[in-house]
Amino acid sequence: MNYVNIARNRISGGGEELDLSADFPLPTPGSTSNVRFIVECKAYRNPVQTDAWMKFLGKIFVEQIRQRQEIHALFIALSGVNGNVSGSYNELRTSQVRIQLLSGPELTKIVCELLGAKTAEDITAAISRFTQRTHTSIELVYYEMTAYWLVVFEGQRYTVLGAAGEPTTQDHLDRIRPLLERRIEDAKFVDLHEEARAYSRKKRLSQLILIYFSTLSTPASLDSFLSKHVEYEVAEASSELGDLLSKNLLQESENNYQIRSDTAPQRYDNFAKIITYIFSSPIAAQEIAQVMMGDLVRSSLNLDLVHHISTIQGNLAFPPEDGADALSIITISPSALLHALTPYPMIINHRTSEEERREHNEFDISLFMRTLYELLIQDFNNPELKQYFFESQNLRELESSMTVTVKSGSGVIAQRNITSRIGIGALADRHGGGYIHLVAPSHAPQPWDQKNRSSE
Repeated sequence: MNYVNIARNRISGGGEELDLSADFPLPTPGSTSNVRFIVECKAYRNPVQTDAWMKFLGKIFVEQIRQRQEIHALFIALSGVNGNVSGSYNELRTSQVRIQLLSGPELTKIVCELLGAKTAEDITAAISRFTQRTHTSIELVYYEMTAYWLVVFEGQRYTVLGAAGEPTTQDHLDRIRPLLERRIEDAKFVDLHEEARAYSRKKRLSQLILIYFSTLSTPASLDSFLSKHVEYEVAEASSELGDLLSKNLLQESENNYQIRSDTAPQRYDNFAKIITYIFSSPIAAQEIAQVMMGDLVRSSLNLDLVHHISTIQGNLAFPPEDGADALSIITISPSALLHALTPYPMIINHRTSEEERREHNEFDISLFMRTLYELLIQDFNNPELKQYFFESQNLRELESSMTVTVKSGSGVIAQRNITSRIGIGALADRHGGGYIHLVAPSHAPQPWDQKNRSSE
C-alpha cells in the first residue's frame, strides 16, 4: 500500500512497544514529507477490553510528542472490541485524532482485495464443486506474501485452497501443511482433486443406473447392468443402488430392480426427479436417445404429465391446443422436457395468488411455449443430436419465420420477413456416412415430397 520505513515490534524511547510503525510519503513541491503511522494488533479470542485500548491511546500520545506531528493510528482487533471500546472509538473519530478500528472480517476483506483473493462466500461455492463434505469453518491464511483459504470439515478433516478458490499445488502444500497441522489437533488432510474424481465417478454411476433402468419395461438385476458397465465394481454399484432405493427412485423385488412405479401425481414427481437427475450432468448423445426412446419416458408422456407440468409452472391453465403442442415438443426435445419439469422463475415468481395467475396466464403460457420451441431449435441445431433426431425421432427439418423491424426515434428504418429451413440429411457412404445439417431454400420440396420422390 506504498508505505515506507516499515518496522515491526519497535521499542520507543519510553519503552513502549509498537507492533508496527511506518511512514506514508506525501509529495510536496521540491521534497517529500512523511506521515507517521502506528498499528496495534490484537489476535485475541474474545473482544478487546478497555485496558488494552487505553494503553494504545497512550502510545499515540507519546508518539505524537516524539514526532512533533499528527499521528495516524490503526487498531486491529480480530475478534472485535467490547461496548466501552466501541463507544470511545466513536467519540475519538469526531476529534482531531486520526485513528481507525478494524475487526477480523474487515481486515480479511482488505487482504482479499490486495491479494486478489475470493471471498469466503465464493469459497463456499467452490468447495461444492469438489466434495459433498460439510465444512465447519473457512479461514483466511496468510504466509509469505500469499493468501490461502483453510477449510475445516466435520471429523477433523481439512483442506487448503488457493486465493482464487482452486486446490493448492503440492509445493505450496508442503510449505504450509506442517504449520497448519500444529494448530489443528489430529487433523487429516483431504485431497480435493481425489474427492472430486470420486464424487464425479459416484454421480456418473447413479446417472448410468437410472439411464439403464429407464429404458426397460421389466425388472432387471444388478449383474445385467454391470455386464454393460464393466468399469464399475459390484460393491460400488450395489452401494449406489441402495442410495437410489432410499431416494424412492428405484424399487426392488427379489434382487431385481426397476424404476419406481406409483400412481399419479407421485408417479410424475418421481419422473421429474429422475429426468432432472439424468440430464443435470453431461450425457452422451447415444444415452439421450436411449432415455428419450426408453420405456420410462414413452410411458410417461401423456396429457396427465402436461397437467403435472402446469402445476410445476405455477398452475398454468393450458388451453387444449397448447397442452397438445407442449406434449409434442417435450416428446422430441430433451432440453424442452427438462425445462418443462423444472420450475421456471420468470413464470412462477409472480404467480403467487389466484388473481395474478388469471391476469398473467396468457402471457406466461406464451413465454413457456416460446421457450419450449427455442429449446427444440437449439437441440435440433446441436451437431451431437443429428443422429438422434434423424433415426430415433424421424425428424428431417425445422422451418421458422420471423419479422424483423428496425426502428429509430423517428420511425421504421427497415423491415423484412425472414424464413429459415434447417434440415438434417444422411451422407452417402462414399462421403463418409453420418449426418449433416442442411440449409434448404424456400422453394425446396417438403421432406415428405422428397421421400416420395426417392421411392419412385
